[in-house]
Amino acid sequence: MTRPTPPGDKPQPREELLDAAEQLIWSVIDEEKVGDAQIAQLESLLLENEEVRDRYLDCVQLHIDLQEHFASPDPGGGEPKKSVTVLGNLLSGGFSGPLPAPAE
Repeated sequence: MTRPTPPGDKPQPREELLDAAEQLIWSVIDEEKVGDAQIAQLESLLLENEEVRDRYLDCVQLHIDLQEHFASPDPGGGEPKKSVTVLGNLLSGGFSGPLPAPAE
Protein backbone atom coordinates (compact mmCIF):
# COMPACT_ATOMS: atom_id res chain seq x y z
CA MET A 1 0.00 0.00 0.00
CA THR A 2 1.05 3.59 -0.32
CA ARG A 3 2.83 5.48 2.41
CA PRO A 4 1.17 8.67 3.61
CA THR A 5 2.91 11.89 2.66
CA PRO A 6 4.30 13.66 5.74
CA PRO A 7 2.56 16.96 6.52
CA GLY A 8 4.11 19.84 4.62
CA ASP A 9 5.76 17.58 2.03
CA LYS A 10 4.39 17.74 -1.48
CA PRO A 11 4.18 14.31 -3.14
CA GLN A 12 6.35 13.78 -6.17
CA PRO A 13 4.55 13.48 -9.54
CA ARG A 14 5.56 9.79 -9.73
CA GLU A 15 4.06 9.15 -6.30
CA GLU A 16 0.89 11.01 -7.27
CA LEU A 17 0.58 8.87 -10.39
CA LEU A 18 1.06 5.63 -8.44
CA ASP A 19 -1.38 6.75 -5.73
CA ALA A 20 -4.04 7.62 -8.32
CA ALA A 21 -3.46 4.33 -10.12
CA GLU A 22 -3.69 2.39 -6.86
CA GLN A 23 -7.01 4.02 -6.00
CA LEU A 24 -8.37 2.94 -9.38
CA ILE A 25 -6.92 -0.54 -8.96
CA TRP A 26 -8.55 -1.07 -5.56
CA SER A 27 -11.85 0.30 -6.86
CA VAL A 28 -11.84 -2.34 -9.59
CA ILE A 29 -10.64 -5.15 -7.31
CA ASP A 30 -13.23 -4.28 -4.65
CA GLU A 31 -15.93 -4.24 -7.34
CA GLU A 32 -16.93 -0.66 -6.67
CA LYS A 33 -18.88 1.23 -9.30
CA VAL A 34 -16.22 2.40 -11.72
CA GLY A 35 -17.14 4.43 -14.79
CA ASP A 36 -15.98 3.79 -18.33
CA ALA A 37 -13.68 6.82 -18.18
CA GLN A 38 -11.97 5.47 -15.05
CA ILE A 39 -11.53 2.02 -16.63
CA ALA A 40 -10.04 3.65 -19.73
CA GLN A 41 -7.72 5.72 -17.53
CA LEU A 42 -6.53 2.62 -15.66
CA GLU A 43 -6.01 0.71 -18.90
CA SER A 44 -3.96 3.59 -20.27
CA LEU A 45 -1.85 3.79 -17.11
CA LEU A 46 -1.24 0.04 -17.21
CA LEU A 47 -0.16 0.15 -20.85
CA GLU A 48 2.14 3.14 -20.42
CA ASN A 49 3.83 2.58 -17.06
CA GLU A 50 5.74 -0.42 -15.76
CA GLU A 51 5.51 0.79 -12.15
CA VAL A 52 1.71 0.92 -12.42
CA ARG A 53 1.71 -2.63 -13.81
CA ASP A 54 3.88 -3.74 -10.87
CA ARG A 55 1.54 -1.98 -8.43
CA TYR A 56 -1.45 -3.67 -10.07
CA LEU A 57 0.15 -7.11 -9.64
CA ASP A 58 1.02 -6.32 -6.01
CA CYS A 59 -2.56 -5.26 -5.27
CA VAL A 60 -4.08 -8.31 -6.96
CA GLN A 61 -1.68 -10.62 -5.11
CA LEU A 62 -2.52 -9.00 -1.78
CA HIS A 63 -6.23 -9.32 -2.53
CA ILE A 64 -5.84 -13.03 -3.35
CA ASP A 65 -3.69 -13.66 -0.27
CA LEU A 66 -6.24 -11.98 1.98
CA GLN A 67 -9.15 -13.88 0.41
CA GLU A 68 -7.35 -17.16 1.00
CA HIS A 69 -6.39 -16.19 4.53
CA PHE A 70 -9.91 -15.15 5.54
CA ALA A 71 -11.81 -17.81 3.56
CA SER A 72 -14.32 -19.91 5.46
CA PRO A 73 -14.04 -23.69 5.36
CA ASP A 74 -15.14 -25.27 2.09
CA PRO A 75 -18.83 -26.10 1.62
CA GLY A 76 -18.16 -29.84 2.05
CA GLY A 77 -17.09 -29.16 5.64
CA GLY A 78 -20.56 -28.20 6.80
CA GLU A 79 -20.22 -24.42 6.93
CA PRO A 80 -21.11 -22.36 3.87
CA LYS A 81 -18.20 -20.61 2.20
CA LYS A 82 -18.63 -16.86 2.33
CA SER A 83 -16.70 -14.03 0.81
CA VAL A 84 -15.05 -11.58 3.18
CA THR A 85 -14.28 -8.05 2.01
CA VAL A 86 -11.31 -6.81 3.96
CA LEU A 87 -9.57 -4.25 1.78
CA GLY A 88 -12.59 -2.01 1.35
CA ASN A 89 -12.86 -1.78 5.12
CA LEU A 90 -9.15 -1.08 5.55
CA LEU A 91 -9.11 1.68 2.95
CA SER A 92 -12.24 3.40 4.23
CA GLY A 93 -10.93 3.48 7.80
CA GLY A 94 -13.67 1.09 8.96
CA PHE A 95 -11.28 -1.52 10.33
CA SER A 96 -9.45 -1.23 13.61
CA GLY A 97 -7.29 -3.61 15.56
CA PRO A 98 -4.73 -6.18 14.53
CA LEU A 99 -5.38 -8.74 11.83
CA PRO A 100 -5.93 -12.26 13.14
CA ALA A 101 -2.97 -14.64 13.09
CA PRO A 102 -2.81 -16.91 10.03
CA ALA A 103 -4.52 -20.27 10.43
CA GLU A 104 -2.16 -23.22 10.43
